[in-house]
Amino acid sequence: MGNEASSQFAGYRVLSVLPGSPGIAANLDSYFDFIVEAAGVRLDSPERPFTDIISQHVGRVLKLKVFNCMTSSERMVDLRPRSGWGGSGLLGITIRFDSFENAMSEVIHVLNVEASSPAEKSGLRPSSDYLLGTSDQVFHDENELAEVCLSFVGQPISVYVYNSVDERVRQVTLTPSYKWGGEGLLGCDIGSGYLHQLPTKKAAGTVSASALAALPSKRVRSNMGRGWVEDVRPDGFMTVKLDWTLANNRPAQLITLEQHLRFLVDETPLPPVQGAPEVGAGNSGIARATESTQIADEIPDDEPIVIGSIDNSGGSGGSSKGNSKPPTMELDLS
Repeated sequence: MGNEASSQFAGYRVLSVLPGSPGIAANLDSYFDFIVEAAGVRLDSPERPFTDIISQHVGRVLKLKVFNCMTSSERMVDLRPRSGWGGSGLLGITIRFDSFENAMSEVIHVLNVEASSPAEKSGLRPSSDYLLGTSDQVFHDENELAEVCLSFVGQPISVYVYNSVDERVRQVTLTPSYKWGGEGLLGCDIGSGYLHQLPTKKAAGTVSASALAALPSKRVRSNMGRGWVEDVRPDGFMTVKLDWTLANNRPAQLITLEQHLRFLVDETPLPPVQGAPEVGAGNSGIARATESTQIADEIPDDEPIVIGSIDNSGGSGGSSKGNSKPPTMELDLS
């Protein structure tokens, strides 16, 4: 139901933005924007005086710091609270104090859609659609979606949906029903957890394929060792060919985000690794990957580069609330 305690990973989540409102003029992004600071005051607790600050800035520019969980970036926003813009409230937005620590994995992924179901009639698209919530309720897990559906059986409800192909949020009208001829209230299979987290969108400043080609060096260092960047995928992940190999001279490849790499200007070839254990003794790719990390280059403590672990608790149909960690790397053993 949201994080109601003070947290460095929390702020006021923008659930909806009304047309023609001051919120629209400030380019606030529904569901992905979190207002974390107003007029220099950190909004890390629901007890912070956000409403008082808004009232003190009616007709004046209010400086907001906004964190976007889709791009993992902060920006400063000028918002002018005012009445008379054509709707209710001074901002024309609906907000709720919430945590953004696991916001990318606390969504509901639409896996497939049954014919003639409420999901199909609403226009939900399999594989690429993610249910985010309503104008006043975030779907942190499947239980919260179920509660809303049970409260609106036979009644239309407006739901915010993100599509990973269009890369935009839209509103659809769902009417949960048991009488459509199939199983369930919606007639679609859903999943949650890190395997179904939102695909990240590249923030401004991320190295693109063209920018990568112009770099003086594509040599990088990660906590899997050194290597060089071969490619930048459309989803923003970089493919890195590592300097070491697996058993039978099979190439070791790392797929990770740019923030987990340190670009190196020095392209001097590395000396061969001494005393490297034989890789491939294990019975699975996971075992080989674990052994391979033992021969990777050491990274000084004052220059940490963290690659997150993968939490297997969030598989298909599972819930990630409170304890799942989105994957930030994968090791290609092919």
